[in-house]
Amino acid sequence: MTRAPLKSFNAWLACGWLLLIAIAVGSLMPMPHAAIDIPQGDKVQHLLGYGALGFWFAQLYPGTRDRWLCLALLCAFGVSIEIAQGTLTAYRAADFNDVLANTGGLILGIGLAHLWNPLRQIDALRQKS
Repeated sequence: MTRAPLKSFNAWLACGWLLLIAIAVGSLMPMPHAAIDIPQGDKVQHLLGYGALGFWFAQLYPGTRDRWLCLALLCAFGVSIEIAQGTLTAYRAADFNDVLANTGGLILGIGLAHLWNPLRQIDALRQKS
């Protein structure tokens, strides 16, 4: 994969890994109640969380092939989390609709990164100072 020309690439990548870990931990912990109190609110959480993942990693790997690979790998991550919820926990269940929400979020996030790349802007400001 071809990295974005960011001076702080490793720091931004570490933030991406922390986001992945936070989603994995949050997805496997017991869920006290829906944080978004609307019908199917958990799907909104999936859409937003995976949208953030797609947006973040698409900025780090801006090439078209790289973004397709990010989409595939992050989709596999989402499917793996759903399988883990269904097999490793007694308090969570695998849900195909969650996989759809995850994938939708990834597509939206990667699409947004195609239009807007704030990491490059932040990196450029840091280099000027």
